[in-house]
Amino acid sequence: MNAPTDVQIIEKNGQPEYAVIPYEDYIALLHSQNSNEFIPHEVVELSLSTGGNMIAAWRKFKTISQTELADKLGISQSAVAQMERPGYNPRSDTLKRIAIALDISPEQLF
Repeated sequence: MNAPTDVQIIEKNGQPEYAVIPYEDYIALLHSQNSNEFIPHEVVELSLSTGGNMIAAWRKFKTISQTELADKLGISQSAVAQMERPGYNPRSDTLKRIAIALDISPEQLF
């Protein structure tokens, strides 16, 4: 799908609320999506329960222990625990290493 086709805009209170597209276009959009660009709902819920820490959320979603993640990263379990604290702000190279260890894209850690 290169350009919008038959799009129906449904308004609520004078503002656009929904865009309805043909089913074929919807299917094409689904198949064009890169699954590494999305975050599963379960990860979002886990993130909320961990104070917003996506590293902890993804680790728990993937059922990996802190020790296992530490081994993959070549660091200590206590270093992983520090990374999972709310407010932790890793460097981009650290995010890349964590993403590789969790088999996700770095963008999914934001």
